Amino acid sequence: MTDETPGGVQSWTETMSARERIRSVALTLNEPQSTNWISDQAETAWSTTNQELEDLVDRGQLRRVDAGESTLYHPDYTQLLFDELRQLIEEHTRAATGRTDSHCRGDRGLAGGLRCRDLGGTRTVPCGWGPVECGDPRTT
Repeated sequence: MTDETPGGVQSWTETMSARERIRSVALTLNEPQSTNWISDQAETAWSTTNQELEDLVDRGQLRRVDAGESTLYHPDYTQLLFDELRQLIEEHTRAATGRTDSHCRGDRGLAGGLRCRDLGGTRTVPCGWGPVECGDPRTT
């Protein structure tokens, strides 16, 4: 049985793992914060928080800021923007092609494994970061 607050809402410590809570706090920061602050907000152990923050830095999702004797963390807003753009490109590529796999398959075809002949007259389709023209060796 889980603890519920009045009104039937479960505590986030019951519905999210410690690492999920840390990511939730760290990736939504408006200003740099310390490991202690993030740990308190996420209701997690300092060691778990520190390890997850370092993992997020290694993955490029957070930036480390040296502030005197302490280390602060904040989201890498550029990386978050590119992640959002990538997601939008993939969603719109799926919508345009009607396929679920929006990634180019090496040099064997277009997005979703399509060939130009599969598109019935479409001359340019998205592939990765740029369009691929019919007649391109990657589409034959």
